Amino acid sequence: MSTSLLFAHPRLIAWRNHLRKSSLLRDVYRSIAGGGAYEARFARELLAAVRPGDTVWDVGANVGVYAAQFAECGAANVVCFEPAPAAVAALRTRFSQGSQVTIMPIALGKQHGSVAFAADGASPNNQIGPSDGSVPTIQIDVRSGDEALKEFALPHPDVIKIDVEGYELEVVEGLSNTLSSQKVRSVFIEVHFALLHGRKLDKAPGAILQILRRHGFAVRWVDPSHIGAQRT
Repeated sequence: MSTSLLFAHPRLIAWRNHLRKSSLLRDVYRSIAGGGAYEARFARELLAAVRPGDTVWDVGANVGVYAAQFAECGAANVVCFEPAPAAVAALRTRFSQGSQVTIMPIALGKQHGSVAFAADGASPNNQIGPSDGSVPTIQIDVRSGDEALKEFALPHPDVIKIDVEGYELEVVEGLSNTLSSQKVRSVFIEVHFALLHGRKLDKAPGAILQILRRHGFAVRWVDPSHIGAQRT
């Protein structure tokens, strides 16, 4: 079985969920899978996909760590989608008005609406859904990527990076028309298996792979938590 299917296989997802219950087994799994090298490997492949003049959509931009690197790689336009008010403020401080970075203070999802959002300042772990009471719950605006492209007259992406804490399937579903364009060359997604499991969406990783393939992408796992998709 190819790795593009393996990490989304129901049995492996069930095994990961079982491992997550034991701190010892989690440590063993991380050691086998590459541990802290996850983000470094993902970052290398993501940044290597950005070409001078590209438009990059940074979905779940947080405070702009990746956005700054996209700009350094020569991207002509970087569109940051980030709904957390504290993170938006950090983005506006980091990137001057008139730079190639556009800040969109909204979340992307499957459809237009307003949803509850657990907002812990500028934490990268902020996520859609009501808080457990430890952090404030606010309401945020959501658009599908297809809708945002038209409504805000945004530049069409060449590269899309998605890191949205368990809502990656909804984001991909809301990008159907955008992904059908030959202009989109690469898509990189962090898949949050634990958060998806908490939402009873263990089949979401497989659904994401199917959507990307249907739109003409060759899909593989950069590592056990990150998808890289390239237009064929």
